[in-house]
Amino acid sequence: KYKITRGILRALRDHGNPLAILTKSLLIQRDIDLLADLAQLAPVRVNFSVGTLDETVWKAAEPGTPHPRKRIETMGKLVAAGVPAGIMLAPVMPGLTDSDESIEGVIKTAAEHGAQFINPVVLHLRPGTKEWFLPWLEETFPSLTGSYEKLYPGGYAYAPQEFQERILRRVAFFREK
Repeated sequence: KYKITRGILRALRDHGNPLAILTKSLLIQRDIDLLADLAQLAPVRVNFSVGTLDETVWKAAEPGTPHPRKRIETMGKLVAAGVPAGIMLAPVMPGLTDSDESIEGVIKTAAEHGAQFINPVVLHLRPGTKEWFLPWLEETFPSLTGSYEKLYPGGYAYAPQEFQERILRRVAFFREK
């Protein structure tokens, strides 16, 4: 309505200022022209957050967000216009989005749409998030509650290093594939 984002992008373009964006929004399509212009002048990187293509998990975990496939399609439009763009495979949620099928599905679809990078982020449950997430998990996917209590005990915000490294290896494998 107020065209604030376009104004900011114009200013960044006019000054050749680097830019990195992380989004789930499809509205970025309206600014492809400015992003493409800026990408000719300075480093630009647009990251689309996509954690899964699974309809059930997406609807439960991200209600009200654009469909993950639409995000990937939008990313492809940016790449086609010369804007460096890719996927933040995030969050990788243990027991929900960490299967080979889930990871490979996102990576394969992103690659088909020209993703220039795919970087995973394993779910972290910092204070404020953990108090919201665990009751949601209990209500939505109660069978996973025990495994999350083991992975994220007490005040721990991050999954164990070995779990994170396993996800990184699997993403690297499917990215290479």
